[in-house]
Amino acid sequence: AQAAVHFIALLIYFAALLTVIDSASRIRKVVALFTVFGFAYAFFSVLQSVLSPDKIYGIYEIQYGSPFGSFVNRHNYAAFIEMAIALPLGLLFVGAVPRDKKLLVMTAIALMGVSLLLSGSRGGLVAFLAQLVFLVLVTVGTRSRKKIALKVALVLVLFAAIVGGSFFVGGETSLSRIAETAQSKDITTDRAHIWSVTLKVIGNSLPFGAGMGAFGVAYTPFDTYSGLERVEQAHNDYLQVLADAGLVGLVIGAAFLWLIFDTGRRALKVENVYRRGVAAGAFAGIFAILVHSIFDFVLHTTAISLAFLMLLALLVASRSEYADDQEIVLEHGPRERSRLSKGRIATFRK
Repeated sequence: AQAAVHFIALLIYFAALLTVIDSASRIRKVVALFTVFGFAYAFFSVLQSVLSPDKIYGIYEIQYGSPFGSFVNRHNYAAFIEMAIALPLGLLFVGAVPRDKKLLVMTAIALMGVSLLLSGSRGGLVAFLAQLVFLVLVTVGTRSRKKIALKVALVLVLFAAIVGGSFFVGGETSLSRIAETAQSKDITTDRAHIWSVTLKVIGNSLPFGAGMGAFGVAYTPFDTYSGLERVEQAHNDYLQVLADAGLVGLVIGAAFLWLIFDTGRRALKVENVYRRGVAAGAFAGIFAILVHSIFDFVLHTTAISLAFLMLLALLVASRSEYADDQEIVLEHGPRERSRLSKGRIATFRK
């Protein structure tokens, strides 16, 4: 019953987003708010990691777990930043950022990237790298080797700046943790063991699964460890869907993924440059979470789910035309400037 209420609440939230985000100005406000919040949140998180790494807000001390920012789990922080950094990245890669604002946008991207590395999440690092590669692939739009090289160079510069910034700030980073073994001393995060037991749960509960929210109970009879610590999540959302909902969940999940990628593919073809940048960023943020979900259960955290649905709503909204669309005018070759159309629907001039 609790799982059903949770899903219904998320559905209502998503429907409200689709209803409210009904103009280009509202899309711009949501994107700006999400980006500014991501920048401010990253600044706070980096500062906290230096001053009081074991305390949330400098007050609440975590004895068990690995906190970062306001999350008790560093992987959840990394997942949130993957989505917050995606929107400015999408606008930058598409060329929808005015020249006078590029430095501000790149600064926000760099700080969020630094905070992601400082969080020490290996899954977050893999998802972030996948996000950058994905953005290059979906925004090239041409077979020109020169443009591909420029996009790759931009990725390398951004990543080098992020890595350099993380070492400058100091502290544990994902790069240092990559060299460590994936085997954890905490049995509740020993992924190799948890995944092997989860496969047994799946085999025993087919075709309908153990039930939504029942993973902790279904897992215990197959656990070969002492059972002193209860495992509530599979640390892989795809395996957990199969364990909880069986083949029915597999079909629904596959349909959901197909709808996401079909919507993203269509949104990337819109003529308006700003909305295409929003679509690219939202699509990349969603893709990063889908990659991160291979290693963690980030979508089971409410804050991550809400941000994920916001990106999904932006992806859907970016496909529509609006009377207050922004027009991007290309002048003097690659030099760009942006302006708002007045009293008419703006279109992209090639």
